[in-house]
Amino acid sequence: MTATSTDAQLISRIQAGDRAAFGDLVDKHHDHLVRFISRRLADHSDAEDLAQETLIRAYSAIDDFRGDAKFTTWLFRIALNMVTDFRAIEARRRAVTSGAGGAWGMPQQWIAGHVDTDDPETLLSTRELGERLAYAIAGLSAELRSVLLLREFEELSYAEIARALHCPVTTVRSRLARAREVLASAIAADAKRQVRH
Repeated sequence: MTATSTDAQLISRIQAGDRAAFGDLVDKHHDHLVRFISRRLADHSDAEDLAQETLIRAYSAIDDFRGDAKFTTWLFRIALNMVTDFRAIEARRRAVTSGAGGAWGMPQQWIAGHVDTDDPETLLSTRELGERLAYAIAGLSAELRSVLLLREFEELSYAEIARALHCPVTTVRSRLARAREVLASAIAADAKRQVRH
C-alpha cells in the first residue's frame, strides 16, 4: 500500500478483482476498529474476535459498497450490528444459565411441550429429565445444536439466527425441525428405557 492510497482507491481495486488490496484496507483500519468495539465490550478478546468477524462480513459485502458514506462509517455500522447481536446473545445466555430448572436452566414447560412421553412421573422429574435432555442435545450435530440452543433457550428469532449463522431462514427452519425431531426421539427412547428398568 502506498502512503497516498485512499479508502476509495483500495475499494476500487478490490471491486475490480484485486482482492489482495483488502489486506491493505485491513492494515489501515484494524486497530481503530478494535478500539471502537472495545469501548462497547468488557472483554478485549471478544473485541478482537468481533473485529475479525466484522472484517470478514465487510469483505463478503464489499461489492455492495457504493461510497454513499465513508468506508469507516460503513465498516463501523457493521461492527455496531455485530456488537448488538453479541450483547443480545450474551444476555440471553446469562439468563438461561442463571434460570431455574434442569440442566442449562431448561424450564419444565419446554420439556413437556417438546418431549413425546405419556409418563407423568417422567415429566415431573425435571432434574433427571433435564440431565437426559442435556445429554441428548450434546449428541446433536453442531449445526442442529446451534440452531436449537439459539431458538429455544436464547429465544432468538429465525432472522436473528440466520444472521448469526450466516445461512438462509429456510435452512434455520429445517435444521430446527430436524433437531426437535431427533431430540424428542432420543428423550422418548431414554424415558422408555428408564421405565423398563
